[in-house]
Amino acid sequence: MDARVIVIIGRDRILQDLLKLSGDNLDVFVTHSIVAPPVLTDGSLPQVLVIDFDNPGSFELLSEVRFLPRTAIIGLTNSAEVSQRLKAAGIQMIFDPGVGTETLVEAVRACIDGMAAATGNADIRILIVDDEKEIRDILHEVLKKRGYRILKTGDGEVALRMIEKNPDIALVLLDIRLPGCGGMTVLAKIREEHPDIAVIMITGLIDREVAQQSIRLGAFDYIVKPLDLGLLPDVIAAALSHREYTQRPWWKRLMS
Repeated sequence: MDARVIVIIGRDRILQDLLKLSGDNLDVFVTHSIVAPPVLTDGSLPQVLVIDFDNPGSFELLSEVRFLPRTAIIGLTNSAEVSQRLKAAGIQMIFDPGVGTETLVEAVRACIDGMAAATGNADIRILIVDDEKEIRDILHEVLKKRGYRILKTGDGEVALRMIEKNPDIALVLLDIRLPGCGGMTVLAKIREEHPDIAVIMITGLIDREVAQQSIRLGAFDYIVKPLDLGLLPDVIAAALSHREYTQRPWWKRLMS
């Protein structure tokens, strides 16, 4: 059966963009009612649910769908209390209802792509280092859906200790702007002490020149905020492929 995306939301400006996903061989079901639509009860397995948790009855619906196999849930809420309840329930991809439509569409696409690519990544551990908790949580959810094992922190010095304690870390997503031990300092220490770890820098537009400097210092690449969640998996795959290549004996590289 084709993958399905069910959007439970009452904001047409977002729905208009989400409906474009139907061109990706997906069925998009839209309802303004929080009552579970038939597609959830007829034996189908939705791939992504986008639920507005500021609507009454949304948590009752969550109790019915949260354990559906192979189903990702994206929550919308402008309440910090509701957001905490969702995180306690295991929902990590949470946005304010006023989030840009492109961000929400990319989040849905990332869920879809991630489920298709989840196999084969279970042995790869990625460390996310960003002082913005929302970004850490979104990246965690997106990469977890792709099968990666994830560690995360918002502190550069903690990140270095985590690397020491987890020698299987293959890649670090590293924010340039970190409190205390900054991203460039963390990058330099990783390159000096763990040259086999791939590093992708996370930067804002104003730090683009610094990000380019980070590549000269050994980072594989950089991504710019607001993050393109659709592009991110390709950048990570390229970094891991390059890492695997550089770890081969010289004579095997000649045979590539």
